[in-house]
Amino acid sequence: MTTISKSISSTGNRQIFTISVWLKRANGVSNGNGGIFGVGTAGSDSGQFYCRFDGSNKLRIGGGATVYRVSDAVFTDQFSFYHIVAAIDSTDSNADNISSLSLAIYTYSQP
Repeated sequence: MTTISKSISSTGNRQIFTISVWLKRANGVSNGNGGIFGVGTAGSDSGQFYCRFDGSNKLRIGGGATVYRVSDAVFTDQFSFYHIVAAIDSTDSNADNISSLSLAIYTYSQP
């Protein structure tokens, strides 16, 4: 697995942001946790944020103490590319409005 990390020199806005990634699941996906992106290590919502595949191969977005969204879809196709967009606004006091999740599935077959 390849890991990319970046140290940010300024704090910027940590409450409203959008993250977009393209990914392809690894060969032999089988009910395994798989991190897509995450920041922080604290066990509180203000100290951690993550997006990952859970043990049921569903996409999960959460903080240190709260799970904001879990997809209905199950992601086990190792031949498809997935486009995942997560929009976060943690200034909203309604927990249902804190995150939105957009998923697109693209299948590519090599000739």
